[in-house]
Amino acid sequence: MPGGNMEPGESLEQTARRELLEETGLQAEELQLRNLLSGEDYYFKYPNGDEVYNVIGVYEAINPYGKLVMEDGESLALKYFPLHDLPEIMDYRARLIIKKTLL
Repeated sequence: MPGGNMEPGESLEQTARRELLEETGLQAEELQLRNLLSGEDYYFKYPNGDEVYNVIGVYEAINPYGKLVMEDGESLALKYFPLHDLPEIMDYRARLIIKKTLL
């Protein structure tokens, strides 16, 4: 799932649009806020030892367009998956976000 951190001065939607483009090469005609997640489930410890509790804005890309392109160096592969057939190996945070938002 595309995602990332806000840059100074960005709104949640601007962040979502930027991360979608940077991580997939895609843009969307519209983004629809689907969920806002926070709390203990979203704890993360960075390799340098910093600890955070994330607040996550989950957006749905309406009518995405463009060509899937991997240029950010963060992805292993880009592919669409139906919700009923998600990969078994998936980051636990991505699985939790999907469960809390879409299922």
